[in-house]
Amino acid sequence: MKFQIYIILFLLQCSSAKLLSQEVKGLKPVKETSSKPSSNVFAVVVGISDYQNDNITDLQYAHTDAKIFADYLKSPKGLNVDSNRVIVLLNENATAGKFISALYGLIEESKEGDLVIIYFSGHGDVESTTINQPGFLLCWDAPAHVYMSGGTFGLAYLQEIISTLSLQSKAKVIVITDACRSGKLAGSSIGGAGATASNLSKQYANELKILSCQPDEFSLEGESWGHGRGVFSYFLMAGLKGLADKNNDNQVSLLEIERYLEDNVSKSVAPHVQIPMTVGQKSAILVQVSDESKRLAEEEMHNQELKFSSDKGIEDALIQEDSTVNKKFVAFKEAISKHHLLYPRNGSAWELYQSLKNAPSLSKYHGLMKRNLAAALQDETQQVLNKYLASDEREIGKRLLYDSSYFYYPEALEKAASLLGENHFYYKTLKARSYYFKGLVQRLKAQQTDEETDYLSALNYQDSCLILDTTAAFSFNEKGLIFDKLDKMHDALKNYTKALAFSPNWALVWSNISSTYNDNGESQLALDYGQHALQLDSSFSMAYYNVGKALESMGKHKEAYTYFMDGLKIDSNNVFLNIKIGLLGFEGKDYQKAERYFLKALELAPFEIQNTINLGHLYLATKDTAKAKYYFLKAKSEHPKRIEADQGIIEFYYYTADYIAAKSKLQDYLKVHDDGMAYLLLSSLEAKDGMLEAALYNLSKAMENGMTDFETIESDPFLKDVIQTNEYSHLKTKYSSNIKH
Repeated sequence: MKFQIYIILFLLQCSSAKLLSQEVKGLKPVKETSSKPSSNVFAVVVGISDYQNDNITDLQYAHTDAKIFADYLKSPKGLNVDSNRVIVLLNENATAGKFISALYGLIEESKEGDLVIIYFSGHGDVESTTINQPGFLLCWDAPAHVYMSGGTFGLAYLQEIISTLSLQSKAKVIVITDACRSGKLAGSSIGGAGATASNLSKQYANELKILSCQPDEFSLEGESWGHGRGVFSYFLMAGLKGLADKNNDNQVSLLEIERYLEDNVSKSVAPHVQIPMTVGQKSAILVQVSDESKRLAEEEMHNQELKFSSDKGIEDALIQEDSTVNKKFVAFKEAISKHHLLYPRNGSAWELYQSLKNAPSLSKYHGLMKRNLAAALQDETQQVLNKYLASDEREIGKRLLYDSSYFYYPEALEKAASLLGENHFYYKTLKARSYYFKGLVQRLKAQQTDEETDYLSALNYQDSCLILDTTAAFSFNEKGLIFDKLDKMHDALKNYTKALAFSPNWALVWSNISSTYNDNGESQLALDYGQHALQLDSSFSMAYYNVGKALESMGKHKEAYTYFMDGLKIDSNNVFLNIKIGLLGFEGKDYQKAERYFLKALELAPFEIQNTINLGHLYLATKDTAKAKYYFLKAKSEHPKRIEADQGIIEFYYYTADYIAAKSKLQDYLKVHDDGMAYLLLSSLEAKDGMLEAALYNLSKAMENGMTDFETIESDPFLKDVIQTNEYSHLKTKYSSNIKH
């Protein structure tokens, strides 16, 4: 948790219209027309995250914010201050002695017309709410109690230094403080951080102040902003660099900063409430900027993500008679840290939040609790997507295995979206991803059922995702996979191409396109896309598989085998490569090798139907009919609606000479499917039973449905009499034109 009271801008000469000006690409002080201008800039920048005293809650990014601000001061693209005039004190270097010494050095060095900047990012607190104790800035060596004993710097003394600099030295002074945060502090029981904030927000003569939030609020820090920043600091810097210039006059006023921060900070931290505030003359100009500085500021902004935000010290700040709420809050945090978000229901973070959301003592923290729970709920799905976009083999393998975790993701995303509400900037992203995962689950289901309606339902979910997120490359890729399953090559390639438009270096998509071309006999294109996938990621085993398939189709069997084996060396758990090497062993009658790889594939993907059927055929070839029957029946029981399962059962009965069962199964099968091979087998059995006319009819149906392998037909001993007939000669002549030469 981060209480930020950020930026007190003391403009001690109200007649000055401009505090800072822009020269070329940087922000620099305006040179005043004065009898004794010196135009020097001096700065003391302090940032403390790691306190010496263990009883003072450490912060996360106070030192980072301070360092970034100091770098901004010294950069030619920032204020371009001479680095010798910028004193930076971070963590253990930020002792009270060094801070006080640096501040009094400002009084000694500064002259009329100079600009003096004092920046403090750390803890602020009070021990008693009296007019004589407005608060303290806690330096690195601050004690946990009795702040007046040293290790601190009183706000009264800070004001005295500011007055001396402005009235005696006649310098302009900017004081930036990020000093009101929650934690284990001496003033927690009397609202010390809030009291400090309230005193900082009081207006004195000739002052402008910009504060990160109202005195009764606290501001956030976390990885959502700049990979680890305070949200207020993050947007304040962007605003001062020009993004707050709403009227495009290349000046940033106090009013523009206020509105920019209100719009961006409030939106970014929702559902937590944090409303920045300003005090002073709204028309006062803070900086002059250029179009170039605005462009650079825009480039520096990172895409916001929903990440866990720091709540360090909240439980220490909870002062209440009923300890039950406090215990539940601690349990809530622990549940999040252990990823017990929705399950098990009893003791989950979701259940604990429901029981805490109406607790009065937590009213200040409800928004942060919702935000952090939502962040945790979406974090797992983000990791899944990150792995998938990196073509992670294990993640791809989990999808093949129909992993049950995918059923959890849509629910997690829906609940995260409900916590944030429709007006939150991340709401559409969460909803889009929930649709993506719903579609993914539906597609995985369709691969088990082979039902077209399930694939179409999966497509609808992806379309809903893309309405909300038109750049979701993972959704376009998923649509490509679905269209592949529906044998719609053109639509598959169209969606893969759209995925590459947004993620051109995603090796998985290039490999998927290779697979599509392989399935449609375009071997050269399959080879080209597969090899490009390997150029992008030489450790991606699926690309080796697709390149090997393309080479195999081109008759380059040795090269193909090399690619298959290289892929297995990279990932011995690639199911498709294990199946492929098993098939090559089977074709070469190396049945031991085939069995070894088929069983490995079975271990990796127990429900992969084609491998189960492969094992059935393997054991048929080795005359182990008991095992053959087991695997064919296994395929049927696990995939009752899959056509391959029915075909496997028929083949088993036919090749084990259970012709009555085979014929019955064939007849049932052909009521649903027009299958050339099935008609051929039925023709064979009809001929065996002496039913010549029925055999010829079914043979004609076989050829009509693409079974024109006359060598196979004429080698069937049951069809010996059929192929001697004139009717067969006519059929052969008629369908010979369908054979590809």
